Amino acid sequence: MFLAFAGCNGRALLDRALYLSKEWADDADRRDKAGVPADVGFATKPRLAEAMVGRALRLGVQAAWVTGDAVYGNDGAFRRYLERIGQPYVLAVQAGRRLWVGFEQRRVDALAAEFAPGAWHRASAGGGSNGPRVYDWAVASHGPVDDRGWQLWLLVRRHRERPAERAYYLCRGPADTRWAELVRAAGAR
Repeated sequence: MFLAFAGCNGRALLDRALYLSKEWADDADRRDKAGVPADVGFATKPRLAEAMVGRALRLGVQAAWVTGDAVYGNDGAFRRYLERIGQPYVLAVQAGRRLWVGFEQRRVDALAAEFAPGAWHRASAGGGSNGPRVYDWAVASHGPVDDRGWQLWLLVRRHRERPAERAYYLCRGPADTRWAELVRAAGAR
């Protein structure tokens, strides 16, 4: 696994960690043959990411947003860790991830299906190998602004030619964040 910093002037690798599945971690013979250090044990990817983010912060690295795929976004403990240390995030989640709406939990794909046609805005998620990665995006806030002035949002990316093809992100950060900043952060991943 790698931790990278993405900025307007490029990207740089900051840290790495060896991920071992439980099966690999428990197989001493396999570990010996592969030269896996004895101090490397099983840890989930989100726990390894917490350690890498923590090391980067202790070294003075400051990031506007932490981004990651659904392995990290679906892990509530990882999201709470980022919230506890005051680190805004834009993390992908699976369509079946649930959010509290009033007194019920609703799937993010069901919430997105209810977005009004005017909620969608066309924007680039940044440059790609074939030019700008342009999608339709919609964002909706969820829950109240917390004591720090942070908001939780559901950000949805919709493919322009295949509207059923969507990606979902949970975002938490300063309540005055504009939707275009969330799109930029999602595209930086």
